[in-house]
Amino acid sequence: LKPGDISDVKQIGDAYFLIQVTDTLDPEQLPLEAVTDKVRQQLLAERQITKGREAAEKALEKLSKGTPLADIAVEAGLKVATTKPFKRNDTIEGIGNNQAFIDAAFSLSSDNKNHSEYIETASGFYLISFKELQLPADEEIEKNIENVKQQLAMTKQNQTFQGWLTAIKKEHTIEYDPRMIEL
Repeated sequence: LKPGDISDVKQIGDAYFLIQVTDTLDPEQLPLEAVTDKVRQQLLAERQITKGREAAEKALEKLSKGTPLADIAVEAGLKVATTKPFKRNDTIEGIGNNQAFIDAAFSLSSDNKNHSEYIETASGFYLISFKELQLPADEEIEKNIENVKQQLAMTKQNQTFQGWLTAIKKEHTIEYDPRMIEL
């Protein structure tokens, strides 16, 4: 896009945006002295991630061969930590709201105690094992049933709208008059 141009409608999450280019900057090459520290930090971070991934792969191999997770942690100079019980949409203390971690945790059971892959998060690499399943109390289920129904209805409504919008976009050309945006 050139300065003054307006983009097509962009969806970010549940919101829709139009983007107008106000200015462009020509690329420039910075002197080596200006970027040395930044490059050094980036290389160090990349090496740490690579070493963490390698260590996680080795630990996962040991776990798959039957070595207890606690023994693997001690050997690596780490400790085994247990999360508080959490629900699918909860934020896990020390981990955050990492969907891969949550999905992996909910795939485990007393028959399938260890997750078959390590989980990479912004804070590091994790191997997870099943400890226990806590079912919600009947009162909690009754209390949340309306909320769940509303969430399912909203999800269905969003999926229907997205399907309709996709069909409209395939069948029609969306045109806009930039002067209408200025009103």
